[in-house]
Amino acid sequence: MKKFSLTLLALFTALVIVSGSFADGITIQARGAKKGVNNDITSMTGLDNDGIPLAKVANAASDGANGDITSLTALDGSDLDINSGYLIKAQNLSDMKNANFWFDLANDSLTAEDNINLDVRADDFSLGIKIKPDSITTANQFIINKEAGGIGYGLEQRLNDLWIRFDDGTTDVSAIIGTDIFLVGVSYDIVVTFDRDGNATAYIGGASVGTVDISSANLSLDNAGAFTIGTETGGTTKPFGGIISKARLDNICLLKSDPEQEAIINGAVTPYVYVGANQSNKIILQADGDFSGGNNWYDNGMATFDSTGDLTVTSNASGQTALIVSNKFTYFSPGQKYRIVVEASALSGDPFVLDFSTGGQTSPGLVDGYNVWEFTRGSLGNNFEVKSTGTGGITLDNFWMTKTGNIASYEQDGVIAGGWVDGSGNGNNLVLLGCRPTNLVRGIENLLSITNVAFNSDADTVLLTVPPWYSARLTKAIIVAGANANSTDITIGQNGAESDFLPTNQMDNLDTDGDVVIVKPIPNTTPLQLQTYAAGTVIEMNVANQAGGATNTVYLYGILN
Repeated sequence: MKKFSLTLLALFTALVIVSGSFADGITIQARGAKKGVNNDITSMTGLDNDGIPLAKVANAASDGANGDITSLTALDGSDLDINSGYLIKAQNLSDMKNANFWFDLANDSLTAEDNINLDVRADDFSLGIKIKPDSITTANQFIINKEAGGIGYGLEQRLNDLWIRFDDGTTDVSAIIGTDIFLVGVSYDIVVTFDRDGNATAYIGGASVGTVDISSANLSLDNAGAFTIGTETGGTTKPFGGIISKARLDNICLLKSDPEQEAIINGAVTPYVYVGANQSNKIILQADGDFSGGNNWYDNGMATFDSTGDLTVTSNASGQTALIVSNKFTYFSPGQKYRIVVEASALSGDPFVLDFSTGGQTSPGLVDGYNVWEFTRGSLGNNFEVKSTGTGGITLDNFWMTKTGNIASYEQDGVIAGGWVDGSGNGNNLVLLGCRPTNLVRGIENLLSITNVAFNSDADTVLLTVPPWYSARLTKAIIVAGANANSTDITIGQNGAESDFLPTNQMDNLDTDGDVVIVKPIPNTTPLQLQTYAAGTVIEMNVANQAGGATNTVYLYGILN
């Protein structure tokens, strides 16, 4: 039988791989197409000069609600059965790019260390992620999590339901937010918005699927945990299985009522107005946002500072300016978004407002408690004021001004050898721990996994779970030492014996940090047969006679079929 495998790149509205069979055992690929007067393709030629039937080649695809291909049209206009023998696999364009990660439902993750741009304080925020689950029978799979000491946020897949993780250390409002959502092998573009005074709202493919009241958990969610994708922070007891192809964190509650924010909810790239957001305070204050420091503020006679940095303002007439901040806003970009949070107390008489004296933006009247003002920078006015609307007084503290929008972004063009580059510009790059890009090519050697293995304890460590749709033939492992391994012994193979690929090898050639060895079966007169491992097979490394360090990196290679 003659089989053909054809990839059509720029000619059609969908990218699809097809296969079929002809009569005489010659393997061919398409080398050209002829077009008619209307630019329609009228014929295709294989590398062996045989014609390829247009009824066997996909021309266009129809997408379902989740972006999955539901039907295919052949070049001759006929329907191409997506379940026929002519189709190997049809999937979203995003899943064919070299920027997706596959998680093995065991111990894979991507992590970024804690920093200010991954903490969301007591402010509104939004999480987004695109997943394709491998399981809907697993009790709990963390998709995103940042948590420590019982305080944190995140998203979970529980069976086929979507949950939020949301606990401020005093009140836990974690709950189901989308019921009966997931199917195995289907892609879901998820955005969950968090209005701290109201609800969390979940969207999939831009459509709302549920809400949860989170208003009772109103304390800060800041914590020292790592921002983690694919399992819970600091562990692997609740791992995700499947493909993750993008993720994002925004320090605003995205709204459907705003066209630009609705576009983000619907899966669009970040608009300019939300690019470059940052949780760092844009005005140089003390760590807690107080008003101390004469180089930060100019008092024009109506305000006084106490020893803790509180600002007390009094006014005897409307329109009086209590405080001016000079030349602190010259680097702020017109047309982009900002948020001011300030705590007010001891309000008496008429309200006070926050005002850009030459910028045209004025906040609502301040009230006792925390005041949040979000606005778009309209001009390059540099003076910022606390202005009276009448007579009275007010005390202010804990002043923060930040740029709002996207503070962490992981897109399909951000894959690097060891993880995922943060496209927001804040440097929150994710470090790869076991999971790997899905650009694995059949029939050639691929890097299958990267795993840390401790040589200071005798134990089994999972290196790989063979991904769905594949079988695997392992070829070698490269081991980079973190310290002198001394007489540590290792074996590699499927769970159980852990030695059917690699028998016992002693690591005594790894003498110091950075030393490298390549291990693989070494043939004698008769070549050794490589084992073939079916999809779902767990490949482990066994460490015995431990005598090394805790941080050693194992790169596992093999051929997928």
